[in-house]
Amino acid sequence: MARLAASAVVVTLALLVLPITFGLLGTLLPAFGYLPALGGHSFRLDAFASLFATPGLTDATLLSFATGLVTTVLSLTITLVFIAGFAGTPTLSRLQHLLSPLLAVPHAAAAFGLAFLIAPSGYLVRLAAPFSASNDHLTS
Repeated sequence: MARLAASAVVVTLALLVLPITFGLLGTLLPAFGYLPALGGHSFRLDAFASLFATPGLTDATLLSFATGLVTTVLSLTITLVFIAGFAGTPTLSRLQHLLSPLLAVPHAAAAFGLAFLIAPSGYLVRLAAPFSASNDHLTS
């Protein structure tokens, strides 16, 4: 039984670590110039030299970090003020009840559902197709 448990741990770790490892390799190898499909058969730092030679890179990086920090602090402040103002009230209870289904749906699943809904061959287009002026696309 202990051997089975140890095997389960190894398999679980492999299932968690291997995709991340291959994903990192698939990102890092091309970043260092090794991408045989596009003719990169050796490791080079040309891409990094080009990156660091870009004018305004420091300013853009600092602006990105500052924007991220400011929006995070602003969101946290607004949320804390809202919760502090409505804690223990029926309004907050109703809002929690209404928002819980939205928070329970994983974001990726919601994104896929939205993509299937609004895609050119999605459900909204299929619902509107019978009412369109031309139904040629339905017969071919």
